[in-house]
Amino acid sequence: MKQISILTILLSLFLIAGNAIALPDAQLPNLATATYPIHGESDAWFTLDPSPSIPRIDWIVSQTAIIDATDASYNFVYSTGNSTDYNGSLFFFYYQLENVHPTRDLGRFTIDLQDSLVVLTAGYITDIGGNGISIDNAPFNHLVAGETVEANGAFVVPSSQQFTPVGDRSVAWNFDPKMDQNESTTVLFLTCMAPPAYTEASTINGGQVWAGKVPAPTDPDFDDVIPEPMSMILLGSAVCGLVLRKRNK
Repeated sequence: MKQISILTILLSLFLIAGNAIALPDAQLPNLATATYPIHGESDAWFTLDPSPSIPRIDWIVSQTAIIDATDASYNFVYSTGNSTDYNGSLFFFYYQLENVHPTRDLGRFTIDLQDSLVVLTAGYITDIGGNGISIDNAPFNHLVAGETVEANGAFVVPSSQQFTPVGDRSVAWNFDPKMDQNESTTVLFLTCMAPPAYTEASTINGGQVWAGKVPAPTDPDFDDVIPEPMSMILLGSAVCGLVLRKRNK
């Protein structure tokens, strides 16, 4: 019975680890050496989901505003900050989530923040009529060599959004009704005074979470090491070994 218990514990740790770790795309640009504006595409993975079609996040990091907040052709909706804060920023992060999963609708997109205090604005952009816009079209002109463009449906506008500056430091965009397959979000944004670093982003359907890495405002003093699955398994093995040793005594 003890052996069964240990195997169960180790298997549980493996499954937890597999679902907790964001798997960064090996082809993501080096933010320290790339030339601005930086264009990229990130994959979001759910370890236990065998589907090859996964949510993808197109993104651009720029040191100048691609759209001025006072441009009358566009509508800015903020979860924090305002047009003055936006235009006064030094770094601009633009995102577009594509739902190319064959069976899942997506209800939420979240970006973890290393330091929410460096974020000046967060929100989304639509055209003047309130319709979603594409990051692939002008003036963004998102372009990545070998980019996978699959979603060609509607551009969905968030039903609500949250900026959480303390505790669970994050910015989130909610979709109700959920994003259908083949739909994309309108352009989402963050701005700040700090340079970019990769951080975890996730999109959710019910209890399943697809996670990946996207650039976001960084805190130079931030040092958050996410344990790898094998590290968690080894840790679990050590704990089990100590428990058995104590029982044998």
